[in-house]
Amino acid sequence: MRHYKNSLLLLIALVLVTTLDAQVRRYNKDFGIRLGMGSYFGDLNDVAPTATGPAAISMGQMKLGLGGFGRYMFSDNFGISGGLQWISLSADDSRSDIPSHYSRNLSFKNNIIEFTGRGEFHFLHMGDLGGSFRYRLGFNAFVFAGVGVFYNNPKAELNGKTYALQPLQTEGVAYSKIQPCVPLGAGLQFRFNKRHLFGAEIGWRYTLTDYIDDVSSNYVTTPHTDPIAAALADRSPELEGKGDPVFIGSEYFGAGSLANPSDPSPRGNPDLNDSYFTFMVQYSYALRGKKAKFSKRKYDFARRKVKRRRSKARF
Repeated sequence: MRHYKNSLLLLIALVLVTTLDAQVRRYNKDFGIRLGMGSYFGDLNDVAPTATGPAAISMGQMKLGLGGFGRYMFSDNFGISGGLQWISLSADDSRSDIPSHYSRNLSFKNNIIEFTGRGEFHFLHMGDLGGSFRYRLGFNAFVFAGVGVFYNNPKAELNGKTYALQPLQTEGVAYSKIQPCVPLGAGLQFRFNKRHLFGAEIGWRYTLTDYIDDVSSNYVTTPHTDPIAAALADRSPELEGKGDPVFIGSEYFGAGSLANPSDPSPRGNPDLNDSYFTFMVQYSYALRGKKAKFSKRKYDFARRKVKRRRSKARF
């Protein structure tokens, strides 16, 4: 008898879990905001030039990032998301402990505006965290990958005034301000009372450009006709005469420098494109999906009246 009671209780529990889980899955659309930080990786990093991956992230270069997003879940495991984000990036050679970077004396600021679309795989899904059978708290862990496009416009300050670097062509290259990117990352989120989702995610943006910082390859061999472009292309002379022990001298920079008297002098590393990292916390509000419409009267065949042809009496 006890065996049958246990089986009955187990069956009731399974029915409750299935019913409640189906109710949570109805909340398959959510819209929210993100707030966090972004960091850049490129030619002006203040870490070792050989650093890659997480080791290349400079905490001193972390700047503000924010945005909004919308998401649709096809199931507990798979979904798609679209987002619009603003991310501030910057770097300054004056922060570097590497003498050649410090003496190069370049810097930039860039406000990235990106739009991305991505697919999400929620590999860990716990719809009823704590087993309360009320679904007040759930937990998800996920990874994502996608494609995107971003607008960027690197700038630098000179004598207290800010200049956009792309029109100046400091390296003699006319690059586009609109570039593609590939977002990759992972995150986690908690769901409260079905509708409220709180989470955090880390992401890496691979790009196809080396000019987020306006630094890529070599100093130009032909002198700039624009004095502003010339001053922002080679800023090592600004450190002359200051007695800085880290400064190695401006003669090692610019076209025809002591380091490369006959060839163009390297200004950056053209072998690696620029990329950027983000860490975001987020909140979103889930909307309940519509139920499938079903008209009982329309499909109640058992009660449908069948018209019968009346037969006329014959005389």
